[in-house]
Parts: sequence; structure tokens; C-alpha cells
Amino acid sequence: MIVIGTKCRLEQTVTAELTAEAAGSGALPVFGTPFMAAMMENAALTALQPFLEEGQGSVGTHLDISHDAPTPVGMKVYAEADITAAELIPHDAGPGGCLLRQGIQGRLGGYEAAVCDATLGESFQLVKNGKRRVHFTSGCWVRITLPADTGADWRLLHKDAVPTPIRQEFYAARPLLDPADPPAGCPEGFLYYKGPGPAPGPRTLAQLAKLAAYTPGQPALSLQGSTLTVFIRGRFVSRAVSLKGAPTAEFLGFDPLPELDYLHKLAGAVQLDAQSGKAAES
Repeated sequence: MIVIGTKCRLEQTVTAELTAEAAGSGALPVFGTPFMAAMMENAALTALQPFLEEGQGSVGTHLDISHDAPTPVGMKVYAEADITAAELIPHDAGPGGCLLRQGIQGRLGGYEAAVCDATLGESFQLVKNGKRRVHFTSGCWVRITLPADTGADWRLLHKDAVPTPIRQEFYAARPLLDPADPPAGCPEGFLYYKGPGPAPGPRTLAQLAKLAAYTPGQPALSLQGSTLTVFIRGRFVSRAVSLKGAPTAEFLGFDPLPELDYLHKLAGAVQLDAQSGKAAES
């Protein structure tokens, strides 16, 4: 959480390397405007850095500045940044894109995986030519990279994972994914969209049934080549943290997403089904 009111002050002495003459922005040995702008941005980044995750950074998108007085070599200059507001911006502003996202990357067993909480914003119409409505669907998003391309392209989603009007409009715009009868062994209440390549195998469906029976959320699966994506509506990795005291051992030991064990086994099942299918073809 970004704390409003956080400040950062940077100070430096003007050297010959920091002059307008050195930057090519002027002909005099005074503090260059490009270096002034860079110092201001550096102060802003330094103020934000404690609130960013490892590997994250910040960039400036707009500057409204004036450089009113010259500062000769040898004098000190300073820049101060003050966080006055914080605003959530879309992770993907495109239609049907992920509105908000925050998460982690690492390994799940032997697989590369990314786990994040996500909010999907979607505009839709309940009736033709009717007023467009907006709905937000939130949950946990897990992307697992398999070691080999399965050749498959399909979706299996619980009927309540995504509101019906949004789902219908989404897949109507994707003609390569056809609605089809769920394969034998598919858990009850799931919808199936089939693209090119093999259908979900028996091991995959058996592990999906175990996941669906365990989680209180509503899962949706996508397999595209070597990428297995799972969205579980209503389940989240993040949770509220109290600042009134130190975290307890119970809090630190709590597993916010035990479904990851089921997803690890699901990835293994998908991989085994793909290997069996290729062996049968040969």
C-alpha cells in the first residue's frame, strides 16, 4: 500500500558533467535542465521504491516544469518528491483486459508459474441494442508453463466462473473456439469450448473434478499449447494486514491458496494426457 505524504529529498553539487553545456541543452556552464528533470524523477522513484515489489520500478509520464534561475558549478541543488495521491491504473486497458493485477512469479513443483489476484472488467449488453452494462469479476489467476507444447487449445469453465452475458459475448468474438458438449468424465456444471487440437484427457478431467470439489470458488481453465491458465473466481492470495501489531505465527503460517497443490497435480495430469495422446498417434 502506498502511503500518502511520503517524501524524499535528494541533494547534489553541480559539476561540469551536469551542466547545460555538457548536456548539449545550452552553451553555459550552469546546471542543465535535462539533469534537473532526471533529478526530479529520481526523487519520485526513490519515494515510491519502498512500496514496490522486487523487480518493479516507476517511470514518469508527464512533466510540467520551469527552470527560472541558473545554478553555476560548485553550488548545490535539491529535488523533493511528495506523494500526494495514489491511483490504481489498468494492467491491461484493452477490451476484456485485466483491470487490476498484483502477484508473484516462481516455481510450482517443476513448473514455472505466476500467481496473482486479478479483476476483470467487461462491458456487455443484456439485450440487443440495449444499454451497455459493466461488470467486474475478481479472483485468483494462475498461469503455469508446461515443458512441452500439448498441441491443444480448449477452455473448461464452471458456469458461474464468468457471468453468462459476458461469457457469451466473449466467445462469440472467438470463432475458433466452438461451444461443445463437455467430454465424458467432466465435472458437472462445467462448460466446454473446443479449439484445434486434442480434447482434455481423462487424467486432466479427474484432477479438475478434485479441484472443483475442494475449492469454494468457481474455476475456469484454459490450455493453449504449453500454457495452462486457471482463474478461480472468488479466491484470493492477498488479504488484509493489520498495522496495529506484529504479525502472529498463525498469520505467517496461513496458506491463502491451498488450491495450488491441486493445480500442480492438474498440470502433471495435462502433461501426462498430452504424452499419452502423442504416443497413441505414433
